[in-house]
Amino acid sequence: MAEAAKVWEPIVESLLAFAPGQLQDLLVTSTLRNRQAVDTALRNFRSQVVAARKHNRSTYDVFVDQVVFR
Repeated sequence: MAEAAKVWEPIVESLLAFAPGQLQDLLVTSTLRNRQAVDTALRNFRSQVVAARKHNRSTYDVFVDQVVFR
């Protein structure tokens, strides 16, 4: 488990940079029960991640090389 956490750490760190801007309003206003607000926030978060994928390519490439498929 510790090894898996190490592998995921750079990925999570790169994604957390987008979380406050995209998810803050949703979490602060406690609208987690509002399905439309949750879907919109997640869609915006995903869009930011996709847009940044090119700039974080080396981080993702290292991650992909460490993934084990069973």
